[in-house]
Amino acid sequence: MADYAFRSNPPYELSPLLGQAVPPQGALETLLVSKVAYAIVDGMNPHTSLLPQPLTPADQNFMLRLREALEASWDKQTAYQDIEQAGNRAYGQCYPTSRVIQHFYPAAEIIKGKVWTGEREEIHFWNALLVGDAWYHIDLSWQQFPAGSVVREFVVLDRRNTGDSEATVQRCALLLTRVEIYLAHREVQ
Repeated sequence: MADYAFRSNPPYELSPLLGQAVPPQGALETLLVSKVAYAIVDGMNPHTSLLPQPLTPADQNFMLRLREALEASWDKQTAYQDIEQAGNRAYGQCYPTSRVIQHFYPAAEIIKGKVWTGEREEIHFWNALLVGDAWYHIDLSWQQFPAGSVVREFVVLDRRNTGDSEATVQRCALLLTRVEIYLAHREVQ
């Protein structure tokens, strides 16, 4: 069984908020643990009916295409407070990215955490899937942080009460529209 690997997974520490161990600090190259990737791809996930359909062998690389679409769609207009950092397209893109992931994977929750970069603590958003009693973290904007950054704590947001401002809703909608156009264009090719 091959692993589905992406270079975006953050190392996680003990979560004082949840009082439980989370995936240990490790290589930055693994985003989805194999069994989650295969649960999504092979339809073994209890949330399969909520995942993009059809989950055929031709669609096994959907997460890769989604990541590509997100990265191609990020810019100042989709970033938090229009921030930019030269050479770091993911900078400020975490919240709208987590909302787009949740659009395509409705079973995924949005996580809000504190990341220590080695110089300062920053707020960050990503997604997680609860499979059984284990959380599997999905973070397609982690590359905005320097190597060695760690998540210090996190909470699962209440999806019914995110408190998004109108500007945030517009940023998320713009990113989703761009991603959908990118994916539709790629499927035609």
